[in-house]
Amino acid sequence: MGLPGLKTTDGNDLNTVYYDYIIPIIQRYNEDNVSDFRALLSYDEDEKVKNYYLPEAGRMQKLEQDYGMPDYRTFNKGKFQHDTAKYGDAFRYTETFLKDASTLDIIRFTQELLIRDKETIKFELLKALIASGTSANSLYNGVYGTYEGISAPPTYGANTFAAGHNHYVGNNYASGTIQLTDITLAKKHIAEHGTTGQFVGFINSTQTQEIANLATFVYSSDVNKIANPISDKIAVDGFVGRLLGVDFIETEEIPSGYVLIGKFTENDLGKILAFVQPNDASWRGLQLIPAAARPDYPLVGASARRFFSVAVKNRGSAYCFSCVSGSSVYTSPAYFS
Repeated sequence: MGLPGLKTTDGNDLNTVYYDYIIPIIQRYNEDNVSDFRALLSYDEDEKVKNYYLPEAGRMQKLEQDYGMPDYRTFNKGKFQHDTAKYGDAFRYTETFLKDASTLDIIRFTQELLIRDKETIKFELLKALIASGTSANSLYNGVYGTYEGISAPPTYGANTFAAGHNHYVGNNYASGTIQLTDITLAKKHIAEHGTTGQFVGFINSTQTQEIANLATFVYSSDVNKIANPISDKIAVDGFVGRLLGVDFIETEEIPSGYVLIGKFTENDLGKILAFVQPNDASWRGLQLIPAAARPDYPLVGASARRFFSVAVKNRGSAYCFSCVSGSSVYTSPAYFS
């Protein structure tokens, strides 16, 4: 006669909980759920090296009427490649803990894991845009990658850009608060690169209060009152309202005193960021990893992991500024260090 199975306080075998509840929850999460920020800010990419073609002037050549032939255009290209990093979370499901846990307790811990996974992805997406650093994996900051294929932002229309063209500034306003001119300047810096899509701003609750005090602001605490693709997509964080053609989203992942404004599109080619995952699909998504201590009960000592990274793809599609008095220099927030 075999040993009795290990059970939860409500009488379910631990392996039944693991295989019939926990594993299906994580599988459905990976198959059906793409977080709102990930869907809005990024498209899915892998770790392989990709060639991409740099934009050129947008006009045709004028030809002679009968026999004129256009000159061939050269296809200037850069390369894109980004490795993934490993993220993890340990449950500390010891035998002592599981002895006193119910099935519902274990399901709730799994649901909390899904939330932490979403928050981690959101943090890394925003970090890639707001923490300017000294690398080319950022918005335009005067630094260019070895294989990026450019030494200054590409010309668009009549607009040419210096090598030091920068999408990170301090607004240098005496009160240290957000101003209407900050928003119009951000829109100008994005539009001059030919970026298409809808303007969206990400702000802290402090800046929400400052913006709400601006007389022309259209405020709505009810997302359903203003139906558009942005308010429809953002389900977790607060859609605040629209000012000067920018839909503002409040999230406490944006440090107080910092504002991110970008142009966002449903087209993958127009997304600002690439969400990079392993080349082999078997390594993608949130995965539950059994511990070696109890192979007969994989829930004991189980942990979770995800391989991913975030890379800035369209460097001119967003603009960051800090609300600071006495300086036009942008300093990356310590929160993202």
